[in-house]
Amino acid sequence: LGGGDYIGESCLMKTGTHRISTVIAATYVDVFVLSKDSVDVVKRQFPSWGKEFRESLAATRMKKVEYHDCVRRNFAEYGKVLQKTNGTRAELFEEAESASTYTTFPPGSMLRNVWSLVCIYIVLYNGVFIPYRIAFDYDVIYMIVDWLQDILFLCDTYLKSRRFSFFHEGILFTDPEDIFGHYKLHGFAGDAFANIPFDILAFPFWANQRIFKTVLACLRITKALRFANLVGLLDNVHRLADTYGVPFQPIQLATLLCGVVMVAHVSACGFFILARYGSFDGFCEDAS
Repeated sequence: LGGGDYIGESCLMKTGTHRISTVIAATYVDVFVLSKDSVDVVKRQFPSWGKEFRESLAATRMKKVEYHDCVRRNFAEYGKVLQKTNGTRAELFEEAESASTYTTFPPGSMLRNVWSLVCIYIVLYNGVFIPYRIAFDYDVIYMIVDWLQDILFLCDTYLKSRRFSFFHEGILFTDPEDIFGHYKLHGFAGDAFANIPFDILAFPFWANQRIFKTVLACLRITKALRFANLVGLLDNVHRLADTYGVPFQPIQLATLLCGVVMVAHVSACGFFILARYGSFDGFCEDAS
């Protein structure tokens, strides 16, 4: 089975049909459930669609029967195929890892889950403090915290380019060259650009602290490119929560609230930036 495939269609075709197959996912997969009651409601509202739906299910079922016949013949003729297919998900991880002496961390490992939480914190931290420091005055000593987090971003780039194995079409890739090749196609350019220490370009203005701090804050806007990774990081958190039985709805609500707060924060900072550097000179100082 692959993307867009479905199972259990026999129960939608006839009343009283029992489950006749079991599917075990060898990799991470997003599954959507459509109940028979929901389908029956739609069929009653749209009778013409119901006929097309039944015909489509019947055609799909026939294709699956033919496909399964081919699979059974392959199992009968090639014993090694059956041996590989019968492996559990844990055995797939173990086999892939044992094939390489290079230590990698597969999707779902505890280190990657914890690391995703760390990266989410850093991304949100930059999302809060980059616009804040452009809009308001701040103490340069606090930039040490930002630079320490930049080091963590460098570590993240290294891990994703060499240590974080990945699944593709059911195969776990652990070779460093494969990992880096995959990373180059999925976010390496943005991460590499965000890692460039543009901060050093602000130090020629050290004599004038106001200009120095303003230029330094503006140069850190490139760190916002890391927001592109936020969707993938949140997916990892959702999987982690599902693993430990944490309800999904509170996490979705918290994500939505964080997004609303972040938009409001950036908008407010944008207003003060216009007031500070625009025609309303001194407005921010008076307002504070």
